[in-house]
Amino acid sequence: MVHAEFTNALGSYKGPYVIIYVTGQQWHWDFYPHDRVYTNLTVVPVGEPVVFVIHSVDVFHEFFIQSATSNFTIPLSVGAEAVPGYYSYLVYVFPQPGLYHVACAEYCGTAATGLGHSWLVGTIVATTNATYASELTGGLMPQGVWDPYVNSSG
Repeated sequence: MVHAEFTNALGSYKGPYVIIYVTGQQWHWDFYPHDRVYTNLTVVPVGEPVVFVIHSVDVFHEFFIQSATSNFTIPLSVGAEAVPGYYSYLVYVFPQPGLYHVACAEYCGTAATGLGHSWLVGTIVATTNATYASELTGGLMPQGVWDPYVNSSG
């Protein structure tokens, strides 16, 4: 679900959740916070709310997530606007482990060097394995609380 204010994003929910900050720019997505900025890659827990805080530093973009594998029983197509000077909040619970494709679903231009809108893509790794997630992010998990009962070996 997409919200215009963070206070509305989770409503009365008080359980664990993870926050991922997303910055769209020509021609990549930056994901925070980790031990460093991750370009076009982030990791999220399965079965817990993930709050994406989305904005842009240049032009309008559309942060759009889709299932990256065809064998998912729940097709995923969800997105939110990335607008300069404005934050949008997308809350989603990833239903199963796997790779999720991120793209810009709003034409945002071309570049003289061959880059452009079609290069504005990324990957979200959804996992129940907190150890694996920590390895992918260099030891610092995304901000928030991963459920302490999440299997760290599976």
